[in-house]
Order: sequence, then structure tokens, then C-alpha cells
Amino acid sequence: MHLLLASILRQLYETSPGVFVDTESLHARHEKHRTSPKCEEIEEVLRNSIAKCHKAYIILDALDKYIENFSNRAIRELLNVLQGLGRNVKLMVTSRVLGAMERIFKQIHAKD
Repeated sequence: MHLLLASILRQLYETSPGVFVDTESLHARHEKHRTSPKCEEIEEVLRNSIAKCHKAYIILDALDKYIENFSNRAIRELLNVLQGLGRNVKLMVTSRVLGAMERIFKQIHAKD
């Protein structure tokens, strides 16, 4: 989940660097110490930066491919984090309907 959130943050930063300035300080701080940011730090920067946006669109394609590398619990946690980033986030997730994915999607409530 950590790498996926970092990838989303990087992609959002590349599209709107002026809004995601906290990303630069997070990167600089960890580059200096040669460490990786914790998942909570990435979530915080995502949440704070997205709060400055009118809308943010996040598309997570082929979620069923993650089943091979992540547990169902980790995928549910990822979706909960993405859904909790703010009301201005528009989240689209695609997946083949497989047994595990069907159970996960039943726990998620679709919104307009």
C-alpha cells in the first residue's frame, strides 16, 4: 500500500506541483536521511494537498491484479484511505469480478 500511495502522490504532484508543495519537503527530508516516508506521512501529505484542490481524480485500474501481492485486508485499507482523502476526491476503481474482489466491493458504498 505504501508504494501505491507514494505513486499516487507523485502523479498528483506532477500534474499540480504548486498545490503539492508539501511533497517536496517530504521528499527532501527523507532524501537527506536516506529513508523512506512512512505510510502515515504520505497519507497526511496527500490529505493536506488534496484539501487545497477543487477536485482530485484518482483512478485505480485493475485492482484485481493487486490480489496476488496484497491481502484482502490491505486492499480494503487502501480503499478506505483513498475514500477518506476528502470530499473533493473522485475515486474510480476498476477490477474483474473475482471472489475476493466481489467481497471487497460489497463492503464499499458507491457515491455519485
